Amino acid sequence: MSDQQQQQTSSDVKQTQQQTSETESKTFYRKATSIYSAFLESVGDYAKAPFVPDFEWYITEKIDGSQLWIEIKLLADGSHVISFRSHGGGECFQGALTMTLEKLTTTTNVSGKPHSYQGANLTKILPPVLTGFIELMKFQNLSHSHFYCELTLPGKTPCQLPYPDDMKSRVWLFNQVYFDASGQKISVSLTSENIKLYERFNIPTVPLVLHGEKFSLDDFQKVLDWCDTNPDHEGVMFYQPGSHGRLLKVKTHHAESLIKEKPQNMTDFDSQAYDMYMASLSKSKVITRKRERFAKEQERKLNAPLSADEIMTEISKEFTHDSHQDFLEKYYAEPVNQRHAILKTSVWYSHVCNSLTETYKNPEKISKSEKFIIKLMVKYLNDLTQ
Repeated sequence: MSDQQQQQTSSDVKQTQQQTSETESKTFYRKATSIYSAFLESVGDYAKAPFVPDFEWYITEKIDGSQLWIEIKLLADGSHVISFRSHGGGECFQGALTMTLEKLTTTTNVSGKPHSYQGANLTKILPPVLTGFIELMKFQNLSHSHFYCELTLPGKTPCQLPYPDDMKSRVWLFNQVYFDASGQKISVSLTSENIKLYERFNIPTVPLVLHGEKFSLDDFQKVLDWCDTNPDHEGVMFYQPGSHGRLLKVKTHHAESLIKEKPQNMTDFDSQAYDMYMASLSKSKVITRKRERFAKEQERKLNAPLSADEIMTEISKEFTHDSHQDFLEKYYAEPVNQRHAILKTSVWYSHVCNSLTETYKNPEKISKSEKFIIKLMVKYLNDLTQ
């Protein structure tokens, strides 16, 4: 790329480039810390405050779905290679690491059906988005870029919340990562400025909920109020550009069940923000129900059997955390009466049991529920393929 081209590109896309000091990562994971953990990290020798007062800030919706990591390489001959990976880096389906637009739309999976992930038909929903990504990269003079998206599912969310009809089976961009001509890593989180660039290329992005020029405690209260009044949404992402602040999750449904001890020696601003956050949890109907459930669970007898809802919640949540292509191929290749053995030795089953054990603190009860867990996993897979 010539110096003139570099200068023009810098001028065209300067709104989209937010340089970070993060070290290079093999998987380019975005850095997002829970709000409570951020408060804990705001004290000590290496303290980093969750918020920077009087600095620009953005709030985007944390859409509840399954992360889809799309990598695109534009080759010198005009062709391209597209890779589809899960949050953990595994391929989303067989052949997902060496795809093209043509192969996505003209080939099928091993079962002769359209390519899909987590039940969403990628063959149907992705081509327009991928075309937008490719045209954007050409505009940015990029030959290699990573796009991190949230994939909404055909039915309910992993948190078992109903999707509005216009949100089902869609892809939503929340982060773009690439390296510029000098080798500097560029991580683009969404702002009201660069969303316009993505819209220009018909790229759907997660919704921008709030934005302000100078972050204040009143602004933080607006964020908390949004979570409290939108219990059918997972939460939001808080972002301050550059080295100021960080990317934080403020979740509606995954907040701490129990009030924990307040960190000491915080700044006055962070201390007040912490008090506001805990007050928000105390009045939240979602968190109140969560704490009530927790109290009831503590009262239950030690060996009370797990309910179908309790198990199914973990089954669906753990399934959406990664790709299970190898497991599914082995599972469907076995006779029906032998598939339970494949399930029992799967990473999925192990993660479900570990999550249930962590939640209910009773490995013996989980062990006694083994047959029920397997039965519900079979039901989940049957429902997924219908």
